[in-house]
Amino acid sequence: MKKKPRLIPVAKPLKPALQRVPALFRKSDWLSCLFTFIVMWVIYSLTLAPEVTLEDAGELITGSVYAGIPHPPGYPIWTLYSWLWTVLVPVGNMAWRVALAQANAGAVACALIALIVSRGSSLLIESIESLSGLAAGTARSTSPSPPLTWIRREFRSFSSKMA
Repeated sequence: MKKKPRLIPVAKPLKPALQRVPALFRKSDWLSCLFTFIVMWVIYSLTLAPEVTLEDAGELITGSVYAGIPHPPGYPIWTLYSWLWTVLVPVGNMAWRVALAQANAGAVACALIALIVSRGSSLLIESIESLSGLAAGTARSTSPSPPLTWIRREFRSFSSKMA
């Protein structure tokens, strides 16, 4: 009886090393987004129209109250979004509820723009070599180290560059 030849593996399959991918948005980006949302929501909600206004407002409000089609093309996503606000918000007349929905949508749009601008500007500053120290300085200033330690470190680095 012949023995079967033993197979020797040539190489073991390598598992790829999992590297932690840094988050795209930092804490400061999210804070600017939240701050912008709160400020814009307060401003928009304080300046809402209390009743039906001019142009297509009455038609659009009626369409959103009944989840219907105001007029062609109908704005189906907007109609469903504003209908949700007319159902979920228990206070105020229907025109005010729809206006509140639009204030919320406007505040979210402003917050998303702030998020993108915050991250984009920091990426731009980090990519320019002459400004990279500025980005490093702001990163150090937000770290939990005591301010006096940071000032000493910056003064030493500044004085060593001047010498």
